[in-house]
Amino acid sequence: GLSEFGSYSKEALRQNAKLLEINPEVYTAWNYRKLAVTHLLESQPDETSRKSILDEELQVVFPSLACTHCKKHLQM
Repeated sequence: GLSEFGSYSKEALRQNAKLLEINPEVYTAWNYRKLAVTHLLESQPDETSRKSILDEELQVVFPSLACTHCKKHLQM
């Protein structure tokens, strides 16, 4: 699928994950990621494929959430 900004492919998501690993505070990247994952989920006909996408997404989201929590804790 394409948006006005480019591709919602799995490769684009892999590149996006690399960016977020380096700097998880790039909100534009998170917004893109939300749109891309939504697009991929909607394009999958079966529950197994959708679960696989969500499992992969947790591998990106969870470390970033933990990092953000640690930063907030250290700033206290």
